[in-house]
Amino acid sequence: MPTSDYLHIFKSAIILDSVEKAVSFTTNVIVDCVIEVTAAPLTVTLVDAHPAGEIYCIVDRSGLASVASPITILPTAPDLIDGLASLLIDTPYGSRFVVSDGVNWHTIGAGLPQVARAKAHNAGVFSVPNNALTVVTWGSEAYDNRAFHSTVANTSRMTIAQSGIYLVHGQCEFAADGTGRRRAQIILNGATVKADDISDAVPTDPHTMNISWCGPLVAADFVELRLFQSRGSALDISGGADASYLAIHRLEN
Repeated sequence: MPTSDYLHIFKSAIILDSVEKAVSFTTNVIVDCVIEVTAAPLTVTLVDAHPAGEIYCIVDRSGLASVASPITILPTAPDLIDGLASLLIDTPYGSRFVVSDGVNWHTIGAGLPQVARAKAHNAGVFSVPNNALTVVTWGSEAYDNRAFHSTVANTSRMTIAQSGIYLVHGQCEFAADGTGRRRAQIILNGATVKADDISDAVPTDPHTMNISWCGPLVAADFVELRLFQSRGSALDISGGADASYLAIHRLEN
């Protein structure tokens, strides 16, 4: 159903009022309403005292929301939304409905679904030592709308906040070198190999390896990309968001 139809239904049948906002704000003076956001990025902070049943519909009316310029829905700490510290609208004309249980916030079915996803990479090269399985750390993010990845702590990991079925994909671009073998693995919780690929070296061109795994993950699980090469000395993988990366997508909303 188009966002405009949701607006019509909620304005006429359930929600009592609507407001337009072009700057970040807190909902402490608004009760049960449609919040029509007319600029992005900005932050909608949910009021800290909220009775059970209080409901907001936050809508990107501007069409400006994107991964680079999201609308952030932020509960007042220690409140959470579906167990998470924040929620994003990062697609044009996206919308989210949140309702209070008196303690925390929950999303409800109406609204445009958004896939939980993240993709981490490095701006520069990453050196893989010779003859040693090495977990790749990532210093940059192309996108991350559910805090899967941190560029500060445990930077090799995509950490799960919400149980579900996930698709994990890793890519690495080894520098050209014809000696030895190359290996890529997706590992779970630092130990369990979920996917494993081995190939011979490519002497004349960069050697790109792709590896994927799909399956159930539970809260606090984490996945990583682990590499191996045996050229006789350290070998770099390329930097850049589309050269070497680790990505994760939840397959159910």
